[in-house]
Amino acid sequence: MSRSRKKTPVIGHAASSERDDKIAWHGRMRARERAALAQGKEMPDMKDVSNPWYMGKDGRSRVEPGSKLTRK
Repeated sequence: MSRSRKKTPVIGHAASSERDDKIAWHGRMRARERAALAQGKEMPDMKDVSNPWYMGKDGRSRVEPGSKLTRK
């Protein structure tokens, strides 16, 4: 595997993962869904709970094929 390379040389900016943001977002969504069910109201929309612009990653970009960032 020492010569293993990524098939698509694309990396994210500013953060390695959005995992923590997604965990918090799903927690807020579940809490609002529980409250809506208890009160008999309409389910909340995803756009009311989360905004992808506030998440950790700031887009993606291509990397040169010979770069060390393309290593797995």
